[in-house]
Amino acid sequence: MKHFKIISNGVKKTHIVKPIFIIGSGRSGTTILYNLLSVHPELCWFSNYTDILPRLPYLAVIHNVLDLPFVGEKMKKSILKKKPAKLAILPDEAQKIYHNYCKFEHRKKTTEHDLTGDIEYRLKKTISIHLKSTGKKRFLSKQTANTQRIRIIHKMFPDAYFIHGIRDGRAVANSLYHVKFWNNMDIWWLGEKPSAWKKAGKEPIELCGLHWKKNLEEIFINKHLFENRYIEVKYEDLARSTKKTIKKIAEFCELSYPKRFNDMIPSSLQIMNYKWTKELSNYEINVLNNKLKDFLEKLGYKTQSPQVGTWEKAN
Repeated sequence: MKHFKIISNGVKKTHIVKPIFIIGSGRSGTTILYNLLSVHPELCWFSNYTDILPRLPYLAVIHNVLDLPFVGEKMKKSILKKKPAKLAILPDEAQKIYHNYCKFEHRKKTTEHDLTGDIEYRLKKTISIHLKSTGKKRFLSKQTANTQRIRIIHKMFPDAYFIHGIRDGRAVANSLYHVKFWNNMDIWWLGEKPSAWKKAGKEPIELCGLHWKKNLEEIFINKHLFENRYIEVKYEDLARSTKKTIKKIAEFCELSYPKRFNDMIPSSLQIMNYKWTKELSNYEINVLNNKLKDFLEKLGYKTQSPQVGTWEKAN
């Protein structure tokens, strides 16, 4: 498969067939989904190694180790573990590739009107070299910030497939609330950081829940653009029936489903949604239920009635 075509002005124009983008709010199980799909034999992706030196995408040649007998299978199994082996080649969100090298904005929402020729050229060139270096047919990417730039992605790749990972917003809010990077994260729809929200005396857990909602709303508003190349995958379904869900996704994205790939996929995963019921106070749970009730129920997540005496913030 040719990934480059020389055009009259001497610039290399890339040809990338049906790339696959995992989108969704952070902490929704999108990384788990990314890891599971990354061991598919037809896919290549940005790794922790190629993201180190974005200007040298030919480093992707080291990904071919994953296709070696015995060693490659062992390394792929390592990707699926909670604690991968040291020096493992892992699928990466590629912050340096997207933001430092390609110059995508991550602090605010951007649309096709913000797309420049340089941005498009750099991303397509990087993807194409990954495909060429690995000999793979298709490209897979998971970058949380792509949620607020999906119109740009669609503009560049009109035949792209989009997998939308969805999870109970209360579980997402709880996870965001407890990760170290949250307070200094740029909230694209708000224009400020969570630390500023908290300093203004607003409820921190409310912002976590609203961030989940805003991410999903942005995707729902634009999903009509993708026609029949958009699929929603609930984290809860992925965890309960992992093999079945991955097979469904593979077939949807026009990927093969070889036995060796199926054998690597676990039958199920531990569902971590119970954490929000244990780690959040009744007050915080009720804040989320109150702010997200209609949205949660529309997605099929039940909300409990507010508990008497829990609406006052605990000391």
